[in-house]
Amino acid sequence: MKFTFRKLGKLDEAEIEVKDLTIVCGENNTGKTYLLYAIYGFLSYLNTAIENSRDVLIPKPDREDQQLRDVLDECSKDYKKNVIHRDFLASPANFKDFDLNVEAELDFAQFLEKISLPFISTSERTGMVVFKEEVDFTRRRYFFEARESKRINQFDRFLVEYKDTYLKPIGDEFEFIHNLQAYEKIKKKNGVKESEQSLLNMKQLEAIIGGVLVLSSDGTIYFKPYENKSLNLSMDRVSSSIRSIVSLYFYIRDQGHKKNKFLMIDEPEMNLHPKNQRAMARFLASLVNQGIKVMVSTHSDYLVRELNHLTALHKFKDQDSVKTYLASDDNPYSEEVLISNEQVGLYFTKATGKKVKLHKAPISEYGTFTVASFDNEIESQQQAENNILRAIHGRNRDED
Repeated sequence: MKFTFRKLGKLDEAEIEVKDLTIVCGENNTGKTYLLYAIYGFLSYLNTAIENSRDVLIPKPDREDQQLRDVLDECSKDYKKNVIHRDFLASPANFKDFDLNVEAELDFAQFLEKISLPFISTSERTGMVVFKEEVDFTRRRYFFEARESKRINQFDRFLVEYKDTYLKPIGDEFEFIHNLQAYEKIKKKNGVKESEQSLLNMKQLEAIIGGVLVLSSDGTIYFKPYENKSLNLSMDRVSSSIRSIVSLYFYIRDQGHKKNKFLMIDEPEMNLHPKNQRAMARFLASLVNQGIKVMVSTHSDYLVRELNHLTALHKFKDQDSVKTYLASDDNPYSEEVLISNEQVGLYFTKATGKKVKLHKAPISEYGTFTVASFDNEIESQQQAENNILRAIHGRNRDED
């Protein structure tokens, strides 16, 4: 699916094709999060519109292409006119020049089969986990007061106002975390257990955070560190790196084994050590190889470089010397995490004067991607180090 945006927040122009793995890089305040939120909002709206009309959306073999164009055009028009400003809690005037065009290279029957509700993990996720209980308490208190005073209308209004306090992606993620206990009860009632693949995926996340996340019977989330699993650490006692994984962890537990899923993460590297940023890149690639589409925004050079390792190894995986390397014990790579550069779309935002545009990163002969904003800063920092050493010692480090 390809999106073309005009006048979306800071972004003046953006054309982006959603691939199996889509990555958006760029400097701060250049529209990356807005781009993710707009795609998430449109896909959520599109999914709801289709689910509400499936009984009348019958593919017609003689006009499937036109059927799909009609649906996408109608939903795009309605989303930009009536929906996006509500998703962003903004005045319609803020989006008066906004434009959106959506295309898909599928026939209508395939599209109806593959469309699914996206899941997003926002950059606000660490705070959601910490204050979950406080918000739950507030909601219970309002419910009790409304019930006792028979002011149900006021309570209903509170819920609406509460839900609309956050931008749609943030509110949806909070509702997911809030409802974990209900999901757990439904799973137990229906005898549903984690799939083998979900358990393997959770093991990868557990390796990143160094322990296991559990959900108690009262809905409290605890962390059990590998080194002492008798400990139950509540979310206000753990590091921000652990809190940043919570919604992703439980999404993987309950949804990560299903195909045709679309996972979106704003800054998956948040609060992670470089070693774990690299591990996160491998984890995301393994999800893609299981049939889950992934889209992220990132500031992490470590994540992008690790992705380049995976695409380069995939491109040359049939070469004998590469086979030997992959078979050795001194590398962190396996077939499950290698990914073709054709599956990847890597984009970066760039400001030219007062205009910000989205650009597609070029692919090298090795199957890797170049992000100038990262490379330029790395080179600048290395040059600064040389200059500092020259000033201290009277010579360049390279002359030693």
